Amino acid sequence: MMRQIELDGSPNDVGWVLATMHFPNDQALREQYFAVHLARYEEKQAESYGTEIQLTRRHLSLLIDAPSYAELGKMVVERTKQAIVAGDMMATLYVMDYFKQPEPSMNKAEFVASEFSKKATYGDGSKIVGSHPMIMKAWNAYRDVAHLWAAFRINEAYAYAPTKEDIFSQQYFPTFLGIAAMLHEFGTSFTPLRAKPKKPILDKESAWQLPPEILPVQLTGTPSRPTRIEKTLKKYRAES
Repeated sequence: MMRQIELDGSPNDVGWVLATMHFPNDQALREQYFAVHLARYEEKQAESYGTEIQLTRRHLSLLIDAPSYAELGKMVVERTKQAIVAGDMMATLYVMDYFKQPEPSMNKAEFVASEFSKKATYGDGSKIVGSHPMIMKAWNAYRDVAHLWAAFRINEAYAYAPTKEDIFSQQYFPTFLGIAAMLHEFGTSFTPLRAKPKKPILDKESAWQLPPEILPVQLTGTPSRPTRIEKTLKKYRAES
C-alpha cells in the first residue's frame, strides 16, 4: 500500500510535511511533532489576532505524550543531519540525469556526497556525514523522503525561494511541493544503468507521495550546468 501525505490546503500542511520529512518511519513521533507544530501555530495566531486556541482532544493527548519542545528540537537537528545527505544524493542523481551525465549511479552520488562533506559543515559547525557506511545509513533511513529533502536542498543551486527559511512560507511552499512531486516522479521511474537489482531508486510502495492534485514542477528558468558536480565526477573517474 502506497504511503501518502494527507494535505488539506491549510497552513498546517507545512507541519505534516515536516513531520514526514523528519520521522518517515515513526508514526508516533510524526504525530507528536505535528501536534507540537499545530499548538505553536495556534499560540502565535492567538497572540496576533486575539483568537482562542483550537486543539482537538486527540492533539491534546499527543502533546501530553510528546517529548519536550527542547528534546524534540534536538531530535530534529540530528535527523536533519542525516536526511540532507539523502536529499543531496537524490538531487545529484536528478541533476546528473537532467544534464545527461554518463551513467548516473548511486556510487557516483555517494562519491559526490562524500567529497562535498570534506569541505562543508552543518549550521552548528559540526562536520557533515562523509564515510561510506554513514552515507549509506543516511540514504537507507531517509530514502522514502529523499525527494522531499532533495526539493529542499536543490534550492541552494537552483533557487525558487530567496532563502531556505522562505521555502516553507505561504508564498513558496506550493513550489516546494511541486518540485518534490517532480522528484518523486523521477525517483520512482529512474533506474541506474548498473543497478543491481534493476529497480528504481525510490520504491512506489514505501516512498511518501504527495496528493495527486500536487502537480510536478520543473526547475525554474534555464538551469545552469552543475559545474561543481561535474568537476567532482572527473575526480571519480580518475580514481575508478
